[in-house]
Amino acid sequence: MKNITKIALSTVLLTSSTLAFASEQDWKGESLDAWVDGKAETTLLLNAELNSFNIDTDVEDGIVTLTGEVNSTLEKSLAEELIKTLDGVKGVENKLTIKDETAAVSSDKNKVTTNVTNSLLMS
Repeated sequence: MKNITKIALSTVLLTSSTLAFASEQDWKGESLDAWVDGKAETTLLLNAELNSFNIDTDVEDGIVTLTGEVNSTLEKSLAEELIKTLDGVKGVENKLTIKDETAAVSSDKNKVTTNVTNSLLMS
């Protein structure tokens, strides 16, 4: 009878410690995703070329999903490239939409022209 009690007690202890370890690992993964999400939001917010208030981020297992609206294909690409460079990001799923495709092409050309002009004036 004592052996059965010892085996049962050992099984209970082993099972509970395994569950505690698994639960701890889930918590670490969720914390890492929250940390990456915070970094992604901050990176987009601090970039002067983007209106980050129209971009939402969601992170699951290190994959960042971008949703929302941007003004141009240039802004869509920029948002993705900024997020790809962050530590902890395993990939980016870019679901951003462009407000008005025709206006976006014109906007991209204007931004490039402005940036080139500013660079030439500063040199």
